[in-house]
Amino acid sequence: AVVPLLGAAFVKDYKVRLGVVFGVVSFALFVFGGLSGVIGKAPLVKPCLRVLIGGWLAMFLTFGLAKLVNHGVDLTHC
Repeated sequence: AVVPLLGAAFVKDYKVRLGVVFGVVSFALFVFGGLSGVIGKAPLVKPCLRVLIGGWLAMFLTFGLAKLVNHGVDLTHC
């Protein structure tokens, strides 16, 4: 959780922050996939792509669910 927080900590604009977080997290996922390939003594492409695509799916699912939940909640009347 530290990687996206550090990526977004200094960005004010929402859309730019989303892009920065996506880029930073994608890079970190790719690196961790490569690390798993090195540790497992496997070719690097497959583990990198597996971790990257799995991470993207998790990010999109989480983002979509958060948008659905936040869309139905109006906190201005609390």
